[in-house]
Amino acid sequence: MHRLSRTSVMPIIAALSILSPISATTTFTDLDGDNLLDINELDNFNALKALQEIKIKNTALQDTTGINQLQNATSIEIHDSQIASLDNDDFYDLNKLQVFRLSNSNITSLKSGSSLFSLSNLYSLVIDSSNITTIEANTFDGLATLSYLNLYGNKINRTYAHSFQGLSNLSYLSLVDNQLSENTFAVDTLYPLASLFFLELGNNNFTTINADYFQGLTNLTSIDFSVNKLSIFDLNSFIFTPNLKYLDLAYNDISSIKHLSATSSINTFDNLKFLSLVANKLTSIDASFFQNMKNIEDVHLAFNYDLTTIAEDTFKDLKKIKTITLTNCNKLNLIDGTFNNLTTLEELDLSDTNTTHITTNTFKNLPNLETLRLGSNNIQSIESGAFKDLTAIKYLSFMDANLDILDLTDASLRNLEEFREPDQIHTAILTRLDIDQDSFDVLMLGAGSYADLNHPTNTGLADAANLTTLILNQINFADITDLSSLTSNALQDNLTTLSMQYITNLDESLLLSLIDANNLAALNTLNLTGSWSALSTDTQNQLMSWDAVATNTLIIPEPAAASLFLLLSLTALSYRSRSN
Repeated sequence: MHRLSRTSVMPIIAALSILSPISATTTFTDLDGDNLLDINELDNFNALKALQEIKIKNTALQDTTGINQLQNATSIEIHDSQIASLDNDDFYDLNKLQVFRLSNSNITSLKSGSSLFSLSNLYSLVIDSSNITTIEANTFDGLATLSYLNLYGNKINRTYAHSFQGLSNLSYLSLVDNQLSENTFAVDTLYPLASLFFLELGNNNFTTINADYFQGLTNLTSIDFSVNKLSIFDLNSFIFTPNLKYLDLAYNDISSIKHLSATSSINTFDNLKFLSLVANKLTSIDASFFQNMKNIEDVHLAFNYDLTTIAEDTFKDLKKIKTITLTNCNKLNLIDGTFNNLTTLEELDLSDTNTTHITTNTFKNLPNLETLRLGSNNIQSIESGAFKDLTAIKYLSFMDANLDILDLTDASLRNLEEFREPDQIHTAILTRLDIDQDSFDVLMLGAGSYADLNHPTNTGLADAANLTTLILNQINFADITDLSSLTSNALQDNLTTLSMQYITNLDESLLLSLIDANNLAALNTLNLTGSWSALSTDTQNQLMSWDAVATNTLIIPEPAAASLFLLLSLTALSYRSRSN
């Protein structure tokens, strides 16, 4: 999946993940007689003073008294404590502190005046999984250098006009998993955040999105309103975000789209690259759905269980499209040709989409498609040559597709890196397959090496328990020097019929290895029509010896039949000559 990179916040996230934890014990001396465990009363407090990166996890910790003595600290994390307030002067003198996290605490509110919110070098602040309900105006007014603010997993139910006043350099704000709605989120809450790039408001209670939320936020590139209660995808909600690249509206109740009004000129959605409408209530997508999103690269529509139709021309003008996912849209009736000529498309997920037939018009002219998922479908037929245009394919999956005959005729699989076979197939047709040694092994084993045989998701044709017939007609084996992957796993015991008609450049020793009972124990029919005459006499004799076994059948041009055909042809020619 192509997803917008959040490069600007990665250093912050990395800083949070590399801390060396110092876990304090629950034994302490009550120095101030308040019956509370303060930080400076931890038994290893003196050791903490020397550290730059500190992580404390202590369920008995109730107060931050003494934290200002950790003056060497650039990063402090406190997890699973009983701290209920930050409204004090405990954080003065922490002039080196850049990262502070308070996770899973008893804190209920954030108020202005706390010394924590006046630290001049603080650039990352995380107060998550706690009980904050309100953020007072001007709370963060002293944090001009703060770049990253995460208030995930609290109980925030209201914001005010100046809740984020003073955060002039904030680039990332997360209010995910709180209790906000359009009625409690002040329309001018975000006004002070002119430098904001990433906004996350997922898992709240919004039913609509007010365009005025984003007034002045011209730098905003990523918005997440997933897991809310939106019913309409209204593009007019984002008219003040001309640089928007990433929009996540997954897991809402969206059933329709409202296009930009004719008067909108601020944001034409020319910069939008990523759109997720996963798990909504879409029923149909018409040809105009993406008319304002011509440069989009990633479209995710999976788990729209009521989606039945997508207009044939829906994607045709998306000249930069790379990814389309429709997983689990299991009522979908796709029109043949819906994805044709998407020359930039790299990933297409049609697993569990009610796909029943694949024709030569289903995947036409997709020269850059690398990933195709067709699993969990009731595929009734594949037309010969259906995958001919997929010359760049690296990942091909039919996992759990209810398919009897897999037809990969004329497919070019030289770039194949992973393959997942349909469990039920009894016949695989690989006629004129363009393949080399590595991709042949991937096709047979599911991945490029025997080491992957123990990986339950890497299943190739050799693992197909019901596969009894394999057709390898008209294949050039010049780049294949080892057939051991064909004679492994279930195929070794179950393959009964092998057709290798009109093949070229196959080492004869490899051909003879296939009739060895130790390799293909069940093989009883081998068709070498069109290949026989190129074989050496010694190889022919060994094949005839195999054919002499009562249970075996070798299919080759019979000399008598060939002579009879020639005689009949000459007779017919002579008759026509006399008639003339």
